[in-house]
Amino acid sequence: MVTYRYKLVFFSLLLCLSLQAQAQDSLEVKSETWSKLSIGTRHGGGFSFIFEPNDVLTISNPNLNPTLGYTGGLSVQYYAQPNFSLQVGINYTEKGWEQYFLDTLKSEFTDSLFFRQTLNYIDVPIMAHGYIGQRNVRIYLEAGIFLSYLLSHSSEREASITDEQITYQFQEGRDNRFNIGIGGGAGFEVVTAVGMFQLGGRYSLGFTSVLNKNITQVPNPLLMNSVMITLGYYVQF
Repeated sequence: MVTYRYKLVFFSLLLCLSLQAQAQDSLEVKSETWSKLSIGTRHGGGFSFIFEPNDVLTISNPNLNPTLGYTGGLSVQYYAQPNFSLQVGINYTEKGWEQYFLDTLKSEFTDSLFFRQTLNYIDVPIMAHGYIGQRNVRIYLEAGIFLSYLLSHSSEREASITDEQITYQFQEGRDNRFNIGIGGGAGFEVVTAVGMFQLGGRYSLGFTSVLNKNITQVPNPLLMNSVMITLGYYVQF
């Protein structure tokens, strides 16, 4: 999936440079007005893990652990007021989880005996932003919803690990490709003469069970969680 990342970053930056050339006159920071439309790209990464609403957070379970992943894509931001905006994006996001297994010689769970599930989603977040601070440097808070579609999936395991040992494993045709959920976060943005830069963190919680909750191995819904940090660049119009 590294090729996807490079292509997405290259295409996003090329698009922003093209938009910047067309919108050069609107990029000057003016005190009496504000730019109502921004188009840009965000890239970053973070970790994801699964959560059982009727049980404890699996992140605290010694044999189930979060996994790291990339996120990046394009977004459009519309400012209805100087201190309020609506942001809609489309992102490629890597999510998943890891399971560690017991090393009988050491009597402990170890990352050398592992199963790793990777789920690659197309996410469409729709976020409302509220701002605090000056026009050119300010903090924002965000909240909203997201829609997700599973583009592809893959898994890795240590050679000795069998299917019978794995607690949670995504299966094509059985488990859910669509997801919907909520998200929220915070960050700050800086407006300059060459565009707007935005650094932020976002927590997302899916409402749809990743695995089919009707099968025996999954008595409760398994909800996907993710925490992502991204850096964005926007051209203002």
